[in-house]
Amino acid sequence: MRADRLVSLVLLLRRHGRLTATFQDSRHAEWALWQLGTDAEALAPTSLRTSLRDRAAAMAARYADSSPE
Repeated sequence: MRADRLVSLVLLLRRHGRLTATFQDSRHAEWALWQLGTDAEALAPTSLRTSLRDRAAAMAARYADSSPE
């Protein structure tokens, strides 16, 4: 599926069970899931999971040192 087409994915909402959501594109899906933080998990597509993982790792690395520069 092309990135500019609708992306369907399944979200596991920890409080409310499973929900299928459709987004305009993978960028929109990433933004929406990032807003939900740990309350949601993207189960597919793999590219979205990878993007969210990489973004979370970069954020964790930024705050690994507790002293600000």
